[in-house]
Amino acid sequence: DLSWLEARKITIIFVHFSHFVSINGIEAEKVLFDFENIIIPFWREDVKRVVVDGEVKEMELLVYS
Repeated sequence: DLSWLEARKITIIFVHFSHFVSINGIEAEKVLFDFENIIIPFWREDVKRVVVDGEVKEMELLVYS
């Protein structure tokens, strides 16, 4: 839950993601999938209809290997 963040724009940066994948395998890929398909879409649009007085947050995901 990111509602406690006052920022309206959030950038999430994964550094050395290939190393994370090599250690955590499929779990690392699930994390990336969740951000791209669940977390970011929720904060871009769904928060308005799911959370009382929910405010959209612009989110950007950067992945570096």
